[in-house]
Amino acid sequence: MKKISILILLTVLFFGNACKESDPAFLKIDNAKLSQSFTALGGTLSVPVNSNNLFEAISSDAWCSVSIVGQSIKISAPKLETGSDRTALVTVSSKGCDKITIAVTQNSLFVKEAADGISITNINLEFSLEVTSTFPVSFELPTWIHQKNGTVWVSGTNIYYFVADVYAGEGILQAGNVVVKAVDPVINRSVSIAIEQTSFTNDAILTLHQLWVTTAFNVDNTRRNLLLKIQGYADLLSPNTFQQYLSSSDQVAIDMEKTNPILSCYRYAFDQVLDRVKNEKVENGTVAVWLLYNMGFIVKAPSSCFGVDINHRWAAKLAPYLDFICVTHNHADHISTELMQAMNAAGKPVLSNFYTASTMYCSKTPTSYTIGKFSIKTSITDHDGGDPVNFVTVFRIDCGDDSGNFSILHCGDSSFDPKQFTNVQGGSVSLMILRNGAKVENNIIGSGAGQVNSNTAFLSHLNELRHQIGVSPIRFPILETLGHTSQIICKNTYMPFWGEKVIWKDGIFK
Repeated sequence: MKKISILILLTVLFFGNACKESDPAFLKIDNAKLSQSFTALGGTLSVPVNSNNLFEAISSDAWCSVSIVGQSIKISAPKLETGSDRTALVTVSSKGCDKITIAVTQNSLFVKEAADGISITNINLEFSLEVTSTFPVSFELPTWIHQKNGTVWVSGTNIYYFVADVYAGEGILQAGNVVVKAVDPVINRSVSIAIEQTSFTNDAILTLHQLWVTTAFNVDNTRRNLLLKIQGYADLLSPNTFQQYLSSSDQVAIDMEKTNPILSCYRYAFDQVLDRVKNEKVENGTVAVWLLYNMGFIVKAPSSCFGVDINHRWAAKLAPYLDFICVTHNHADHISTELMQAMNAAGKPVLSNFYTASTMYCSKTPTSYTIGKFSIKTSITDHDGGDPVNFVTVFRIDCGDDSGNFSILHCGDSSFDPKQFTNVQGGSVSLMILRNGAKVENNIIGSGAGQVNSNTAFLSHLNELRHQIGVSPIRFPILETLGHTSQIICKNTYMPFWGEKVIWKDGIFK
């Protein structure tokens, strides 16, 4: 391909002010932005540039066009009609600074799930692949995987559905690869996706599955007894064993999941949420909400999906399907370092008061953000019990009109002092995430200064397995937290459990 240079020069004002000649010149681009990729469909993306001087951008190839818009470089790629991938280099330069190179790739065949692989169980045998190409594809499958009918290829992005055979045995792992390849052998382009299947069919997973058939909005004897049974499984796991599980290799952790009842629930609940977040379509005016673990909540609206306080051994697998995450504070049971790193590497916002790698979204003071259709306000509060001070960020997230104007206030491990909640006021919210329902949590519910009204409240922090049983820091028992729903002054106060999904539509949860 003939190379051409596209040179665009634009005066950039740093923080809106003209630079003085005496200012040292600088040119910076986040490392995570130095590698960019397009699917065969092409498109446009933006790379922020931090500079106090004139800068220019040159593309090495004609298909990769660049322009400068404000303080960003806009990179565009047309639709790729051939079966060959292509690459280009965008060189950014400014007088007195070292040049910076951005590597740009356009993939003729892209499979969204390829990087993380696929994990399925005997209770959840179906999965899907999202494939983008401008040429027809076929699949090479292990003998125990079968393609379902229904998808007819069209140029662009297609979703294909598959089902696995039930895997005989108990707690056994089998693995293979699903290969997506061009039908035309001349194109010679393929992508391999690792797949593993575990035969989790123990009584603990069955109990969790039975719990999901009930509803958090009507706690009858059946649901109460199932929760009590799960509590019994949790009581058999010591904090030391859970820490060992978290620090072990992946294979050792998987082996522990096969043999320990509560760990099998912990993993199965995650697999359930991951599968639904990947594959479920949310209709206009609706949101889906999942409790993942402890105080982790994932909210999927029609236009976007985000998480708050996502903490799980396998949390990084969620990164491709979340548009941003919020982290209330830097305690081990509320964060996933791997997920934060994966989000940041993908150029996705990580909102917190401590994760400095996500520079635009790290603030130790009350702040407001706009991400797509989402409007986010934060307040900084003390931790539960008042120590440490100014340690917890409270997030109020308003999700926009296509969600039916759903809004959520996640309080983390706040001390619930109304004086520290003033920045997240501004009308009622659809859902308030409280801790485990202590009476002090009522302090921020209402219409006074620093208070917020809500149609619904969820209690959380359920069975934190790092914590002790019966001694501080205590592991809140499930039924104890359930009993606290009656002492919260929000009329609709409920306690969902790990992996459960609720739907918000027409102003109410269903």
